[in-house]
Amino acid sequence: MLKSPIAVTIFAVALATLVNVYYFATGSELTNVVSRTLFADWLMALSLVPIYMAILIKNRKNQLPFVQSIKTGMKPVAMFTFLVAVITWILFSFYGEPLVAAKMNELHETAKQGVVDGTITEEQVQAHLDAGKRFYSVSFYLPIVLLTNLFVGFVSSIMAGLLVKK
Repeated sequence: MLKSPIAVTIFAVALATLVNVYYFATGSELTNVVSRTLFADWLMALSLVPIYMAILIKNRKNQLPFVQSIKTGMKPVAMFTFLVAVITWILFSFYGEPLVAAKMNELHETAKQGVVDGTITEEQVQAHLDAGKRFYSVSFYLPIVLLTNLFVGFVSSIMAGLLVKK
């Protein structure tokens, strides 16, 4: 099907984009959207390395040293991770606002109930809302996407390097 490693990476990015757009467009709760898109990206990064390595091994006469195979496996993962992070930022910009607003309203209602019950003060409510704004932002979510995909890709590269070593 796909004979070029770059084509495999582009196909993986396109598939991850379709899944992410679907979850962002149809999601009604931020936590579910974030966890599902992160899991979908994780699966793509995990499956990208073995496919990439299989194409490279098929075209080579000699085998790669272990460290070189890890570096080779990380190349598509790094490109995939960067492109998915850009796409995630764009999707968060378009679809994230209502999801974040719903989460912030829920946080505000819970905090107001705490004030009524006398368990927290108005200053603590404001501190919780400020923390919520930081927590439910794209600047908090993107490093998680980047680090998770790179870590999964690194582990996948190690496994692929061990499997292709004869």
